Amino acid sequence: LLLLLLLKIARGNNSNDMPRSRSRSRSKSRSRSGSRERDSSRERAQGRPRGRSPKRDRSNSPKRERSQSPKREKSPSPERALSPAEDQAESNRVRVKPAESVRVIKPPPERSEFNWDFADRFRALLEDRLRWLTRSPGRRPGTLTGEVRPPDADSDEDKPNVRDLEHPIDSIDLMREANGLAHNTDQYETLNLVVRRGQPFKVKVNLNRPLLPEESLVIKLWTCIDDEPAMGPKDTKVTLKAPNADPDPREWAYTVDNQEADGVLLSITSPRNAIVCRWRLQARVLNQDNIVHKFNADKQIFIIFNAWNKEDDAYMASEEEKEEYIMNEEGIIFVGTVGYVYRGRGSREWDFGQFESPVLEAAMRLLDKSQMKPSARRSPVFISRCISAMVNINETNGVLVGNWSGDYSGGTSPTTWTGSVAILEQYMHTNKPVSYGQCWVFSGVVTSLMRALGIACRSVTNFDSAHDTDENMIHDVIFDENLDRIDHSDSVWNFHVWNEVFIRRPDLPIGYSGWQAIDGTPQELSDGIHQLGPTSLQAVREGAVYLPYDAQFVFAEVNADEVHWQNTRGGQWKVINIIHDKVGSAVLTKAVGQDWGVRAIQDVTNLYKPKDGSKEERLQVRHAVTHGNEPLVYRDVEKGVRNDVGILVEAPDFVDLIADHFTFSIEMKSLEVESHGEARTVEGKVVVKKVQYTGVLKNILLQDTFEVALPAEAPGTGKKEMNVKLTGELQSANDDSALKINIVLHVKETGQIIPYFVNIPLKLPDVIVQVDDETPRRGQTVEVTLKIPNPFKIRLTMAYFELAGAGLEKPKTLNIGTVEPNQIAGTSTFVVPKRFGKRVLHATFACRQFQGSRGSKQIQVN
Repeated sequence: LLLLLLLKIARGNNSNDMPRSRSRSRSKSRSRSGSRERDSSRERAQGRPRGRSPKRDRSNSPKRERSQSPKREKSPSPERALSPAEDQAESNRVRVKPAESVRVIKPPPERSEFNWDFADRFRALLEDRLRWLTRSPGRRPGTLTGEVRPPDADSDEDKPNVRDLEHPIDSIDLMREANGLAHNTDQYETLNLVVRRGQPFKVKVNLNRPLLPEESLVIKLWTCIDDEPAMGPKDTKVTLKAPNADPDPREWAYTVDNQEADGVLLSITSPRNAIVCRWRLQARVLNQDNIVHKFNADKQIFIIFNAWNKEDDAYMASEEEKEEYIMNEEGIIFVGTVGYVYRGRGSREWDFGQFESPVLEAAMRLLDKSQMKPSARRSPVFISRCISAMVNINETNGVLVGNWSGDYSGGTSPTTWTGSVAILEQYMHTNKPVSYGQCWVFSGVVTSLMRALGIACRSVTNFDSAHDTDENMIHDVIFDENLDRIDHSDSVWNFHVWNEVFIRRPDLPIGYSGWQAIDGTPQELSDGIHQLGPTSLQAVREGAVYLPYDAQFVFAEVNADEVHWQNTRGGQWKVINIIHDKVGSAVLTKAVGQDWGVRAIQDVTNLYKPKDGSKEERLQVRHAVTHGNEPLVYRDVEKGVRNDVGILVEAPDFVDLIADHFTFSIEMKSLEVESHGEARTVEGKVVVKKVQYTGVLKNILLQDTFEVALPAEAPGTGKKEMNVKLTGELQSANDDSALKINIVLHVKETGQIIPYFVNIPLKLPDVIVQVDDETPRRGQTVEVTLKIPNPFKIRLTMAYFELAGAGLEKPKTLNIGTVEPNQIAGTSTFVVPKRFGKRVLHATFACRQFQGSRGSKQIQVN
């Protein structure tokens, strides 16, 4: 098609340069051979070699044979004489000697002259045709519908780079390696340039020839959404016309570091609050006649937040914390119970992999998909809120499908994921939500996305986390007149994992910047969609729950009082007890610079609330509850009964999945001062259940009642031992499953009611990860062996391993089929380290009978 077009253009221009043919009114009976002879004579007279005559319209002409020799020109037919007008036109034409008097000599090639006017017109026309043919149909900027639009007159991004003899720009070098080292972005696995805003980056414009004195270099940048130029405010398109040695930190600027004949080295500085987005760069050379030569860089520029810049709202002062919360690709997410964690069993390693492909690309796509205004993408406040919404599918069709049913058919069990990279790879490849996730999976993905965008972020776990559904900032537990528990929408999860980001809050009064809570797990609506935060931890600690965003919900998660209600026979509700220290027993996160053991545990509970039971903490709770919908609940309970009996439960920190039973004890004790030395009779109900970590019931293992007498002599104590049989009850377990002990005591003499709950995690077999070299070189092949024992008396079916590691191996699945009882299942594979430094391989095991066994191995790549 292109060759035909070029031929057509060439013929059209050649025909325009030819002399006009003789009068179109000549007789049709004129000899065609004579006409061809005259054309041949004119060609020789004009110094052109004999060849084909100019193209004519032969659609109505009969086919004729080609003449092989020149013929003598014949005189006009005598049938009709020329009119005066024709005679005058004939006299104005160039006179040519008769053909027989002209020597037929082909001029030598070196004496022919090139038609430069024709060449210029041909080049200009060819450029226009090529630009039109190769234009990029795309979406109309600012839309997500994929509507095709024609290119704008000034839409430079739709025009290809066309080089010619006059074009001074040969190429644009974004200097990805040098800029990556200067901006701490050299680990991103992308061919595009990644730079942090407010910090200069280098660009070299390579030239075909030196710039002339009358020429000036202009730099243009524009934002891209879904690879299309964004239309909107003027700050989405930037034009830098002259170097600026003293720029305003709120404006774009560039300086010339070095200028030579073959290129110009520029230093471009983005504003401290530049739009976090993908950008395109174009270099232009403008001369005194306003003729512009344009050249687009072939790669995009990803501008992200800059925690190293004091003027950035994402700034973090501590170098150690930046290394941990922005640069570290490995992490730990705590699960289970507090005791389980401190015994070394509740640490779940997670591969954040924020520098892996395509994590940063996924973050930018989510921001594009959210249809945020460009101005909102300057603020870490709005971007962190946006990510908390886009990571779940509710209202946004985002990254992850949440599933707490226990049935994970059609997807991947949440306990099987080893990190965020596999999830985001699948999302980017299919452009569909990934199945399935639970709170720690949502949190791990959010951490990866926020760190990729340059914001300090960490995953935190709140143990005994309340879920307040009626906005009264208390956890309601309801009993009937027989002290049997009534289901209610409020609940307490064994643990819940969310995120914290470290940002400034210019939208709040002074003192509320720093760590902010955000949560991607869909729980309650905020502004009409499932999102949460950013919530200032200082606001939560002070009980200032009226400050944005979602402070009431976060306050209830960490410090709601557990209020026990009873529905009496008359249909009235009364408060029978309040527990102040049950909810938010601890908030834990990974410690800075620590990777293993108890040292890796950092308790950040004090960032959310004062010490439970302290005067400051009680004032905080009372202040917060006054902004809820039940501010008089504490006044009602103060009119209640005497509380003179206490309870202590001794239970194991965890139960092995293959155990056939476990025991626990309940100790009751009369409080000497309150009981005044009186005897007490305690009735008790006990229910032991297998539940998900959210508290959802799976099955009941034990139901029992008892009665214990407490003597009057101080201290009056009584104890009840309980034995729970487990044979066959724990099959099809996940590592998020747990045993829950519900106890309700009733003191006959005083009417005191004491509800009490204990959570016991289940322990699964560990995955053993072995490597043949713990200190390999980059690029060296390392053999990895994975093993797990089957301690059960049943066959394990549909068994497989998942293996991943940032900088080591893309996520892969290793199927092993069935595992016989008391057999060790194992497999081997190979990995090739891609990046230097400390790296961790993460492995999980899953089968039809249980999921969630984990293991890891740390190696040092040299």
